[in-house]
Amino acid sequence: MRLLQLYFITLLSCMTFSANSMKSKNINACMQQCVNDVINKPIYIKELEIEREELQKELISRALYYLPYDNEKKEQTLFLLYAYNHEYEKMFPMITKNRDFLNLVTNKNYSVFGIATITPQNIPFSEQKNFIQKLYMLGRKPTREDKQLALLEKWERVLNKRLLWHCAYKDPSNIIATLPFEIMLFISQNMFDVEESLL
Repeated sequence: MRLLQLYFITLLSCMTFSANSMKSKNINACMQQCVNDVINKPIYIKELEIEREELQKELISRALYYLPYDNEKKEQTLFLLYAYNHEYEKMFPMITKNRDFLNLVTNKNYSVFGIATITPQNIPFSEQKNFIQKLYMLGRKPTREDKQLALLEKWERVLNKRLLWHCAYKDPSNIIATLPFEIMLFISQNMFDVEESLL
């Protein structure tokens, strides 16, 4: 409980720091400098990055091959692309017409849940979470592979926060810099455990 209190109090300071620092030209240099201190990318994360890239390629391939044609594969492809872009209002009529769309999976058993985790980065986390909750309400559950992609998304999201956290610690004008190094490192290493997952 004490860790959670420290995390949220200090994370608030970190967010204040990041908002102010984004106006500075030094933020990118700071982030780059912190990368070596923070990143220790596990092998399974590297493997999931490859899986995500292959899934994105499959979606592109489906779009190029099936969309020009008026057939069943075209509708299936559109449905998956709507999931990728979180266009629920376009998906719902298709589900109403044919609930089999909810059972669609890609070549490697990724469903609309997994696709929703690799959505374009300009969609905020809260919107991603809300979209996924709507999918749950339709009675569909994510596959094991979907949950692996959600793990990758969470790892990358936490990594960005850790980088900002370390940058804040190196800034003498930030309150985080007054923390003992051991506490700063402890909180940094435990951010993943208290961060919310998409699935």
